[in-house]
Amino acid sequence: SLKLDELERKILGDMPWIESVQIQRQLPDSLDIRYTARTARVLGIREKDFWLMDASGKWISPVSLSNAPDLPVLNMNVTPDSVVDLLAWLDELEMNLNLYLPTVHEVKMQGAHFSALVDFRNVDEMHKVQILFSGKPTAEGINRLNRTIQYLIKNNILVSKIDLRMGKKIVVNVGIPP
Repeated sequence: SLKLDELERKILGDMPWIESVQIQRQLPDSLDIRYTARTARVLGIREKDFWLMDASGKWISPVSLSNAPDLPVLNMNVTPDSVVDLLAWLDELEMNLNLYLPTVHEVKMQGAHFSALVDFRNVDEMHKVQILFSGKPTAEGINRLNRTIQYLIKNNILVSKIDLRMGKKIVVNVGIPP
């Protein structure tokens, strides 16, 4: 007398870590349960507590800071639509530019734009750099950032900010080490 569709809805409603579930009856007296779990992508602040969020922008569950995984921190006030763009930029930074930007510490929304605080590997040393961007990541935007980073490394130029927003200068607060 078990209604499998109701059971599936109850599991999805009660267990935020479960992304999808399929339940099938296996005669004579068993159930086959298959599910996919959500993977935490960032650590965000929600209702004054730390929460885990997946790559689609869905809140998963609260977490204590002492047990939190080593994930970038999402500094909030991000709309559901913009969080998808922000997480797409995070993916691009971590996957395509990880040779130069090995760690993304924080991502946040600043007005209509995003920023990321990253470790920047310049020759043999690391320092923190803020990267400003807006909208969805594009191949042109990623190539522009890649060319800028390579130029900075080649010329051993220290920076504190790289601004990728349209019509903006790319680098500010420039200095050359002794």
